[in-house]
Amino acid sequence: MKKNVLLIGIGPHAKRIYINYLKTHRVNLKLVVELESNKDKTIEYLNQQGFVKTKLLFLPDEYKDNKHLPRHIFIKLKKICEELDINHIMISTEPKAHYMYIEFALQNNINVLTDKPITANREMFSKLGASEIKTDYYKLLKLEKNSLASCKVMCQRQYHRGYTYIKKILEDTNATVIVPDYPLAPKYTYKEVFNMMEPLYKEIVSKVDMEKFIVMGDSAGGGLALALEEKLSQEEIEMPEKTILISPWLDTRLTNPKIPEVQKRDRQLNKFKLQIAALGYAGKDGKDNYLVNPIDGDLSKLKNITIFTGTNDILNPDVYVLKEKAEKSNIEINIKEYENAGHIWFIEKNSGEVLTNKGYQDCLETIKNQAE
Repeated sequence: MKKNVLLIGIGPHAKRIYINYLKTHRVNLKLVVELESNKDKTIEYLNQQGFVKTKLLFLPDEYKDNKHLPRHIFIKLKKICEELDINHIMISTEPKAHYMYIEFALQNNINVLTDKPITANREMFSKLGASEIKTDYYKLLKLEKNSLASCKVMCQRQYHRGYTYIKKILEDTNATVIVPDYPLAPKYTYKEVFNMMEPLYKEIVSKVDMEKFIVMGDSAGGGLALALEEKLSQEEIEMPEKTILISPWLDTRLTNPKIPEVQKRDRQLNKFKLQIAALGYAGKDGKDNYLVNPIDGDLSKLKNITIFTGTNDILNPDVYVLKEKAEKSNIEINIKEYENAGHIWFIEKNSGEVLTNKGYQDCLETIKNQAE
């Protein structure tokens, strides 16, 4: 089937990713939707890129943050899509507009690719706003289930700093890096994640030199790495000689009394937003499960743990709770703490070049000492 594309939004991501893709693969860009305030810039840019025959539709700026497309706009856009035989939609607008265009696409059975996040609102950092986002997510899942089309989310992985970090590790070491693409909340809970990760871990340990094997994770992935080891160690599965955790999320309940004080300095993470996200991961029965909160797990059969953490990260206080537990179990644990560093600072580069380089070099040395 010939691909006829509607591109909604000509922002930096669309210019960097989507336009280049459409040109390289000679996909038919049949229609572009933009705001009236961007009309002149959009026309000039598309002409420069050779899309002189692409039809344009400019919408009033007053609709840019709407939850749903106004009925008359919905009907007009639907008619144009039918006339142009549009069968794919790419969304590259501000996040607040994602929901209404995904909704339009699925209701009209048109496959849609959207930037992340799939939905947002003005109060997204409040408990109520985060709860609304979760509700919207499930509405879209239901809508997709009843549609003949599908919705995919573009995460820009080749441009994500986390993947750039992994690429740098590959360049600076002789290590082989395995990055599991595990199911994500809230569509999936911890149960589906462990259903995938357990057999994968067992397969890996059957093939590698365990003396050089490292399990490593950052943020929620750091918590997952630790929980996986806690579970499998109780099944007498061999454990890695080294576990490296970067800004790990060890207790999704975030009840540590020291967190509110750190929250004043943390410019990245919000306690209430994280708690809402954690509910999706925990599902109906996992809120107090150690697989969701590895701070409660059994460390007794683990080996060496190294944790990288910053003082401006609300997840930092729980690192020291884990340290105390590990020491009581006679587990070697090393905490590398960095003043004024935030969450996964040397991956996200939010603490300045000197501090970022120091964190990365220390982590690189830890990897080399074990893996090479």
